[in-house]
Amino acid sequence: MKRFLAVGALAALLWVGGAARTFEGPRIAVIDMSRLVSQHKKSREEQLLISQWRETAEKLLAEEAKKYSAEVATLDQFQPGSDMWAQKSKELRHKKAQLEVDRDMISDEFERKMARALSEAHARVGAGARVYLETHDLDAVLQHSPGPVKGNKSSDVIPEIVVRTVVAHRGTIDATDAVLAILDAGK
Repeated sequence: MKRFLAVGALAALLWVGGAARTFEGPRIAVIDMSRLVSQHKKSREEQLLISQWRETAEKLLAEEAKKYSAEVATLDQFQPGSDMWAQKSKELRHKKAQLEVDRDMISDEFERKMARALSEAHARVGAGARVYLETHDLDAVLQHSPGPVKGNKSSDVIPEIVVRTVVAHRGTIDATDAVLAILDAGK
């Protein structure tokens, strides 16, 4: 009988606790996504590698541009209008076009690599936020960017406003540092 009363009392206590939980409203934490992506060690390392790749590719392209410039100077060796001059001129136009294609390719590849790195960083932050949510009895973790919107042009301001999913919050639970610790622990 004592066991039955103890189980009944425990059930009543859980029910009252659950009812009290529903009356207090949802428990929400906020995170600063830009801080998490920029301060997470793995994200910084990925972005550094991508920047180093770009710098190396641009240096190699600059060397090719120097070679091209040197070859342009050799065009003076030929008499304008001759077959050799026409052939060399055509060859130089092709090299110049190839340099422009390579420059565009480097820029495009850099943008693709950065987009992929940021997308993967966002996925890691999402996974870390889910871990935090589940271990802290929360109902939601929302992205919040503290501080004023920055920018002098609408093209700068509009994207920053669009990514701010939380316009206002009480700020009782800022989980940014805790999620950053989860991310760093997981590497």
